[in-house]
Amino acid sequence: MTSPQHDGEVAALRAWAAVAVRQAQQLWPHARKNPRMAVVRFGIEHLATVERLLPAEDPVRATVVPWLGLLMKAWVEGQPQADPGELAAALDHLRWTDRARPLNDRLAMRARTELTGLLVPAEIPSEARDGSGPPELVESLRARLTEALNVLARIVAGDLAMRETVLPAMERVAAQLSSLPGPPENSPPAPPPGEAEAAAETTAPATPRDEVSGEALAAAVREVADLAGRDGVWCMRLLVWLCHTANGTRVTAPEAERELAELGLDQPVFTPLRQLFAALRSDGRDPRALAARVGGVARAVRETLLALPVDAPERIRLAKLHAALLVQGNLLMPETLDFSEVDAAASRPEPDPEARAAWPGEVSAEWYLNIMIDNLWGANGEIDHLERSVAWLRDAIDALPTKGRRAATTRRFLSYLLAQRLVTAGRLEGSLQDGVAALTMAEGLSAADERDHIVAVLSLIAGDQVARRGLDQAAMARLTEEQIERLTDWYATPSPDAGVRVTIAGGLGHAYRDRASRTGDPADRSAAARYLREAVEIDPATIPPLYAPYYPVFRAQLMIALAEVDPRREVVDRAVAEVHAVIEGARMFRREEGRLRLELGRAMLRAITHRSDLSLLDPCIAELSQARALVAEGHGPPLHVEVLIELSKAHWTSAMTGGGHASEDRKASRALRREALEVMTIDVLRQLGAEHALSVARAATGEALWLALRCAEDRRPAEAVEALELGRALVLRTAAAAPGVPRLLADRGHADLAEGWRAQSPRPPLRSASTTEETAQDPGPGLPGSLRRRALAALGVGKGAGARELLGTPDIATLSAALAASGADALVYLVPGEGFRPHIPGRALVLLPGAVEPTVLALPLLLSPGSHQLERYLTATAERTRQAAAQDASPAARDAAEAEWQAALGDLCDWAWAAAVGPVLDSLEPLGRPPRLVLVPCGPLGVVPWHAARQRVLLGGDRYACQDAVISYAPSGRSS
Repeated sequence: MTSPQHDGEVAALRAWAAVAVRQAQQLWPHARKNPRMAVVRFGIEHLATVERLLPAEDPVRATVVPWLGLLMKAWVEGQPQADPGELAAALDHLRWTDRARPLNDRLAMRARTELTGLLVPAEIPSEARDGSGPPELVESLRARLTEALNVLARIVAGDLAMRETVLPAMERVAAQLSSLPGPPENSPPAPPPGEAEAAAETTAPATPRDEVSGEALAAAVREVADLAGRDGVWCMRLLVWLCHTANGTRVTAPEAERELAELGLDQPVFTPLRQLFAALRSDGRDPRALAARVGGVARAVRETLLALPVDAPERIRLAKLHAALLVQGNLLMPETLDFSEVDAAASRPEPDPEARAAWPGEVSAEWYLNIMIDNLWGANGEIDHLERSVAWLRDAIDALPTKGRRAATTRRFLSYLLAQRLVTAGRLEGSLQDGVAALTMAEGLSAADERDHIVAVLSLIAGDQVARRGLDQAAMARLTEEQIERLTDWYATPSPDAGVRVTIAGGLGHAYRDRASRTGDPADRSAAARYLREAVEIDPATIPPLYAPYYPVFRAQLMIALAEVDPRREVVDRAVAEVHAVIEGARMFRREEGRLRLELGRAMLRAITHRSDLSLLDPCIAELSQARALVAEGHGPPLHVEVLIELSKAHWTSAMTGGGHASEDRKASRALRREALEVMTIDVLRQLGAEHALSVARAATGEALWLALRCAEDRRPAEAVEALELGRALVLRTAAAAPGVPRLLADRGHADLAEGWRAQSPRPPLRSASTTEETAQDPGPGLPGSLRRRALAALGVGKGAGARELLGTPDIATLSAALAASGADALVYLVPGEGFRPHIPGRALVLLPGAVEPTVLALPLLLSPGSHQLERYLTATAERTRQAAAQDASPAARDAAEAEWQAALGDLCDWAWAAAVGPVLDSLEPLGRPPRLVLVPCGPLGVVPWHAARQRVLLGGDRYACQDAVISYAPSGRSS
């Protein structure tokens, strides 16, 4: 057990390392352009000191070493004569990065590219080509070029999209290698230290032993094909084993061998297949290597089945086995095997009734395989994949017989999957219509079978998603309570399946966390931590292989949730290690990486704010910046707004701590929040119907207020007004902007999209149904949000750019000219401040006719939250309304509510003068008449009767604002 002092030292070193890495990241573009800058040398020395002090096994080294290698390489190349020691150090660090980080890791890919730059000479010396130079020169060049070829091969293996870019470089290196004289006695060159395994894997020629292995595999597959033609029952038993048994709890190797012997695979001819299947059943230690072996067998099976007649029974059976192998490979490593190679025969029913009877369960083998393939194929979160999946499921439901027990079971199962797809689509694209479609279908399924826990939880998830998108706090609270009740009942039911147990405990942990965030109750937070700890402590070895591909990401999410409810440093560090281990293992989709980094950054930000752990600030910004980069690359568009807002918060927190980059942090925070607001504009336009658009727009108004207040505080009033106008346009102008979209589409040559937009109406896509059959038979149209997504993308506003033009938000010059034309003397935006720590006063933005920009007035009393009078009035108004609507309310209760409302209104009018109206009137030049003011009160200030603001006069009585000014109201400056 380490001492607190030691832990503190390690934490300080890690914080120092995070700062050094962040500086290296900022320095890298400049180092590439001008590597001889002295600051590059300082950056190297900084990282080298951190590297020297970090413990040898500290995970932070995995980031420090690569950036040190990159800066060293830039420095070495910038010197007229490279120092041999510095060159060796750069090579060592880049080689370590190449070996230690995953194939598809972006930092490793960059390091490999720079490593090849050091290994490959600009040209081969003539004395090496003609053999006149020393043998050591030739062998050194041969070793470096061979290593470079292997490194280039790993770049392609990490990202197949790089193949066309890397191939010319590989050809050039190969040409240089072939120009060298042959090695002595025709022996192959020995790779440099650490390269032997890679050379053997990537460049060694096939040996006779390899050919025998290939022949043995082909012979085993031919024997399977022969048996498939003669014995459909045996082939079905093998398929059952691959689809069900192999995905059960892992067993020992001898037990796996016994199972395979019972299938008759203990014959010598089946040795290659038996070895693979035994590994699938008992060994999950190296999923990448195992997936590669599965892919090799799948290719051999495909070659054999393609040679068979299209309608041959053995082709149908082999096609199903081939599809099952592809499923296994992609369960091991997502997206490693291509589902487009599935043969059409896999979807045909088994011709032998006895063989069909050997398949367990109500859903047939072909349906099972199609569903598994669809699940895995659509799991990467690409909306196009989801659209095709939804279309396939709808067609499949329509094609089922209307009667029969198996057809009814299949219909219910497919309807459940369709509801899942719609839930995912609503989350990915943010369309409330998609979410409502999912909720309608899930509720119909749940009503048909109230005992189905999974469908009930899906219904709750769909409802929560719709409530969150619409900021319906009451609905979110109700759904959280229902989720806790349902999962608690399920938790009390004994279940031997670890995959189910981790889902229940994790779901309860998340539900209690959500309730704790609303109630602030320590008991809820404690319950959340207890359930989350139980979930993460379940032995991963007990998770069935069918769930195993998803478990690492799910467990990382649980660790992050635990860090949110228990933000102690050791819990946060454990979550960081878990997330990074999952990412480096590469067993996930890129959108999942973006989600994990976002959630981790959010948890770190909570630890910073609640425990004042500022050493987490730079790592937090780094995580969120990487999440933003993933979104920018197209991985996880629905995360865009969340990532921008959380990164904006992190930069603002950094600015508030008074660091050396406070000014840059404030600027970055404002820019990120402005970008988030523009992306939210597209989110609003994507909704179908004004009601859904308004629900989504409510979230944007809060962000607009945040941005406007910070811009005003930083003396940037024009930007503050632009933010307010954009936020208010989302609420006021969206319904008006949407009808103009078809015209713009038609003008730009998208007549089909224009017609589709006009035809689309905001109707519920699915009838509510009391039976599963009704729900399934009326699946409605495709994804409701799809057409709007395509249309907005066609207009070039798919990611936020150009959305403001659709809404027609005015700039300062337009507002100033309109104000002059209206005859008003001032347009006044009232922006509430924030009364919690740090205290930020409210602001009035006063725009005069013809002015270049508004004047900013600080209003210390204009706070929300923080103004007692405003909060009292809002509470009294709600109680007065409730008592008036309650049929059983007593006259005394109604009178008390009315009296409290009258008293609160009086206090509010007194406060309104001191908080805003008095300072605004004092700021105006005397006109000889009452000034004409147009007020735009923002946020909760819209409930205040500003014209009734009053002040006490010396001779007694009150004087109201409407006696000193002509006051009118406008929802925005555009409407003034």
